[in-house]
Amino acid sequence: MRAHSLIVLYILAGGLGQLLLRVGARSSGAKLAASATTPSSWVPIVTSPWVLGGLFFWVASTLVWLTVLSRTELTYAYGLGAASYLFVPIAARLVLGESLPPVRLLGMILVAAGIACVLVTREIPRAP
Repeated sequence: MRAHSLIVLYILAGGLGQLLLRVGARSSGAKLAASATTPSSWVPIVTSPWVLGGLFFWVASTLVWLTVLSRTELTYAYGLGAASYLFVPIAARLVLGESLPPVRLLGMILVAAGIACVLVTREIPRAP
């Protein structure tokens, strides 16, 4: 698999993980805010299926990221990985109904411009 495909997989897996963590945190929000003072109070929250799913996809995205780093330069991959700062807010808006005020959208446009700058540079594969 090419580095670009792996970076897209990293963004999608990490983004899905963030959405699942948000759903888990929101469904456990009252418990989290009221009782997260001791380690044992975290057990019901962390064992929520939503949170476990989010953690699974977070770990999966990290494993994909390690593969990316073995195949291309960090300076290139990290710039493209910033697309997660576009994917997650858009997905949160569409799936969770969260807000995207104009100033936040402007920030996302600036991130997209930065990603475009990275894309115009040539990817330099790492030597094995």
